[in-house]
Amino acid sequence: MLRNKLSDRMFFRMLFTVFGMRPVDRKLATLIPYFQYEIGPYSTDYRLHFRRQPSWGLYKNEIFSKLHEFTGYDITRYLNFHYEPYADKTGFLQFMRFETDERIRLLGKRLKDHRIKLEMVLAWVNEQERTLNKPLGDAAPGEVRAGQPDETEMAIVEAKLNEVTKSYAGRIVVSDERRLDRIIQLLLLLRDLQSPGKPIWPLFSQFSTTDMAAILRQFEIFRDMKVNTIQKRIMDCNKDLRPAEQKTAQLIRALNDFFY
Repeated sequence: MLRNKLSDRMFFRMLFTVFGMRPVDRKLATLIPYFQYEIGPYSTDYRLHFRRQPSWGLYKNEIFSKLHEFTGYDITRYLNFHYEPYADKTGFLQFMRFETDERIRLLGKRLKDHRIKLEMVLAWVNEQERTLNKPLGDAAPGEVRAGQPDETEMAIVEAKLNEVTKSYAGRIVVSDERRLDRIIQLLLLLRDLQSPGKPIWPLFSQFSTTDMAAILRQFEIFRDMKVNTIQKRIMDCNKDLRPAEQKTAQLIRALNDFFY
């Protein structure tokens, strides 16, 4: 109540705006189920999963966070899974266009891997809008009606998405693939590196397994793998890592000397 009274004054409105505290009418934040979701344990299918009823903001963020589980044409399957049963096709596409465009703008030049996926979403939206806006009419024998892309159109979309992906993908090739696990373990050591003594200063304030998977996808062998597949490889390498072993301990000391 006090906040509502304060926000009625122009000065406090400006102050709330500066600090990102503008009051929001919760009626305007009602969850619209564009994407199908379930309440319960997490599952690696196309649906969104939440432990409890999500807020509108959390729901929207999960739509785009789940993109990390898919690559290339799998992204179109994920989007089509939710788009096809949704009655208001125009509303769905408008929602995806505005939400995706805002996220791309907020990314700036950071998080290249996520930018790729968002641009692929926009490519999908463009194709669906083009298909949706085709003139209606009786379909010829064997012709797919407007609103449902035929195999040729889907092949074009797939080619475009693959082109976008390849434009950001690296072509690093390891001369001996048996060394790949060692390279992953080196990344793990760098991720966990911290200054000796006190206070402790970690080398990275943030470096997730998803970030590491994005780095590894610059290697040609990992380019077409799903993120969760690469993450499993990272976790397996982490289990095999023995910091107390002589060679590994020497490497950790050398990295500490180099960075600190």
